[in-house]
Amino acid sequence: MLDRFNVSELDAAEVDQASAGLNYDGRWMFCRSCGNRITAVVSRRELDGRHLHHRTNPGGFEFEFGIFATAPGCSLIGGVVEQDSWFRGHFWEIAVCAGCAEHLGWRFLSRESDSAYGLIVAKLVQRGGG
Repeated sequence: MLDRFNVSELDAAEVDQASAGLNYDGRWMFCRSCGNRITAVVSRRELDGRHLHHRTNPGGFEFEFGIFATAPGCSLIGGVVEQDSWFRGHFWEIAVCAGCAEHLGWRFLSRESDSAYGLIVAKLVQRGGG
């Protein structure tokens, strides 16, 4: 059950990255629950100066997540939320696996910058390429 989402989105991302001079190596992050392809490793980004973040939500649940520019294997649910954001000036919405609906993290949006995905490390597995 791999690669359920629109692969052309990732192909377009690969072309964009290659034209930007990035070293595309074919490695991917997959949903640990169902194997759906979520994002390319080269999509890693920083938010607030770091790729990896540790945060606790208001309910007391702790998360370790990495920031990614895109996550075409995710679906967004619940709408945009303004309160309780972990990043100043950002709103958030829940990101789930498009294959099995497992909660994988959040998309963070800002009026001043591009959106980014915070994907929970323990819910992803890396495979592929070299």
